[in-house]
Amino acid sequence: MGYLIMPSVGSAYKFVFESRFSDLTNVYEVKKIMTYNEFLADGRNILSDFYEPCGLSQSDVDKDLAKIRESKILKLHKPDHKTDDDIYAPLFAVENVPDCNVKRYYNVGMVSKVGITEDPNDLDYMKNTFVEVVESSLGITPDPIFTTIGEGVWLTDDEYAAEVAKRDKNKLKVMNFFKKAKELEVQLSEAKTKINAYEQLIVKLHKENEALRQQLGE
Repeated sequence: MGYLIMPSVGSAYKFVFESRFSDLTNVYEVKKIMTYNEFLADGRNILSDFYEPCGLSQSDVDKDLAKIRESKILKLHKPDHKTDDDIYAPLFAVENVPDCNVKRYYNVGMVSKVGITEDPNDLDYMKNTFVEVVESSLGITPDPIFTTIGEGVWLTDDEYAAEVAKRDKNKLKVMNFFKKAKELEVQLSEAKTKINAYEQLIVKLHKENEALRQQLGE
């Protein structure tokens, strides 16, 4: 399309193609901008490079041939891909002005050594706590998985007991936020129960008082 702002070589954009080519809509880095003759001189074929990946045929190329010849051909590459997955897109097939407001975001995971334990399933109780923390801070629901590292460690009962004792000692040294949060949740629940009981008592006394007033009025 003639009104499009010409993208810059070396920059990344979100390219939105017209409906026939929408399967190729994605973020690409512009590697090269060519005339159609330069494209042919590079030994490229617009049918296999652009039309066939979208399920189109030579007849579709023939219908667009005049526009293809007049259009610039963009050599595009997905920024995160290291393999040779270039596409060659005629500029007329781009539906909107390429959006330059794109940047890389990351899928983040966390791996942490926790320590030795007799049964890895014993740590499953920590999953809910971890999920709650991440949800409350980031609004993301993670899917934590506990897995063993290596082939395990062979210990005597006394050695393992000593390891557990060290952990118990560490628990006493540090304020456990999550434990405190659980304690506050219990206290809040108990307070709500008491408030509910008081409300019921107030309603009961009010009804008894109204009944007494009616009797006295009679």
